[in-house]
Amino acid sequence: MADPPIAGTVAPGWESIGAIFEENFRPSPGDAGDLGAGLCVISQGDVVVDLVVGWRDRAMSQPFEPDTLVQILS
Repeated sequence: MADPPIAGTVAPGWESIGAIFEENFRPSPGDAGDLGAGLCVISQGDVVVDLVVGWRDRAMSQPFEPDTLVQILS
């Protein structure tokens, strides 16, 4: 299974947060993991992390994009 698509930006000094977020979507044996998501971090008014990673469908044929709609339950 290929690594999921990743797009966006990470400001210098914030690479560790970007790497942790991206790692959550890398396939591992026996773990389906999450399909896709977006992450935006704003620090002191500046966007320091703005990433989308993964897929928006279970067939893994359509990349997750900044405008992909998601269902949130609590």
